Amino acid sequence: MRRYRGALLRHRDGAALVAGTYAAEPATLRFSDAVLAALMSGGASAREAAWTLTAMVYFTLGLTQEEQGMAEADEARLRAAVAAGSYPALSEAAGHLTEGTFDERFEDGLDRVLA
Repeated sequence: MRRYRGALLRHRDGAALVAGTYAAEPATLRFSDAVLAALMSGGASAREAAWTLTAMVYFTLGLTQEEQGMAEADEARLRAAVAAGSYPALSEAAGHLTEGTFDERFEDGLDRVLA
């Protein structure tokens, strides 16, 4: 997943371009096969591995797409939007939504998916 994310980041709007494409191409199938094999060799059933692969790919695409589209002003816009409404849980957690780097959020997300 780290290499996948790196490949997406090397291209402007890479995640947005990949998110809308047909995935059954040889390179994509080899990638999926390698990830599934690693998950199954770690003890996951074929179903668990398939669903974990899906979660990891969608998480990686989504976070990378957000990273590539993030403007410096987005954090301030989020805080202003939360402050303008009645969102008590979001108000309490808003600072945590933007803390840390995308690298840190990516690693934490993968850990959560694989836990």
